[in-house]
Amino acid sequence: MTDFSASMLREKFVLREMDEDGRPLEKDPVIVTSNRFVLPLCTSDGREVERFVIRGHTMFNTCRMAARLLQTFEKSGPILVREIPFEWAEAWDQIVPEHEKKYNDKNWISVFSKGRPIYKTGGHTFLEVIEQCDIKNTSNYDQSVRTAEKAFQQVGKPFKIDHYSTVGLVTSVAKGSARCGLILRAPIRTTTFNFVANEMDTAEHRKISAARALSVSAAFLEGIHIGFFVGSVNEQLKAKIIKPYEPQAKNTELCRKRLGVLNAEIEQFEKEFDVRYRPERPNLFEIVEQAETRMADIIHQRRLQELEEKEAQG
Repeated sequence: MTDFSASMLREKFVLREMDEDGRPLEKDPVIVTSNRFVLPLCTSDGREVERFVIRGHTMFNTCRMAARLLQTFEKSGPILVREIPFEWAEAWDQIVPEHEKKYNDKNWISVFSKGRPIYKTGGHTFLEVIEQCDIKNTSNYDQSVRTAEKAFQQVGKPFKIDHYSTVGLVTSVAKGSARCGLILRAPIRTTTFNFVANEMDTAEHRKISAARALSVSAAFLEGIHIGFFVGSVNEQLKAKIIKPYEPQAKNTELCRKRLGVLNAEIEQFEKEFDVRYRPERPNLFEIVEQAETRMADIIHQRRLQELEEKEAQG
């Protein structure tokens, strides 16, 4: 097993167009969001042979694409130099869950190599500029933002670019053990949780892999996302804010089924490896209940505010 370490960032860029004197124009800023996963692919002796940057709309699909590329690399070697080209579209189709295909028309993925997109289904063109600038600043990603500003100035489009990022996932695999830290965007508050998975000395010994660790991380990220969504919609249906025939309501039917699939995937992982959580394993079904409680409070507060406004108007 090759040692592996990588991370994924949740990013937001705010682009403000400036005049010749460096003052912001009276225009709404352009806001570009993305999840960014830097994926190094290395041989067993630690030599990097390919490096991809994966950007996507959702954390879980970005993470899952990274797992898919790792899996095919571990099985068949380098991806870009194959005699039979890697089927990017097929891989993406297999990754995206049914509820995303039917109800998330904003979903997209982009895979970059050496600063250029080699597979893309969407994403703002500014992200291509950033990746091209990053190639010139390989040891300093933050400097890429300044490089992009200079590039815009040179073509007569001065922009002030603010960059905000948080870590969505960190993972490392070595010596029969995988360590993963993930962001937990729960209804009550956003925090983090970690898990360590160790190989077990049993007759049915399973080897831990980076691809498997990333896949189960994606299951957690998607399950948390779905739990939040389902709970919020459930409460809005009760309050008759959303009608049963609306897309959001129909989507919850697929999402409930998907939640069960994801939970089963996590439980299977726990059967195959010795998994320890800190502080504790997120309960995907409890997240649904927490989201219902949170949305009920929000609806109650909104209705109180509406009554107060009506009373104030006489």
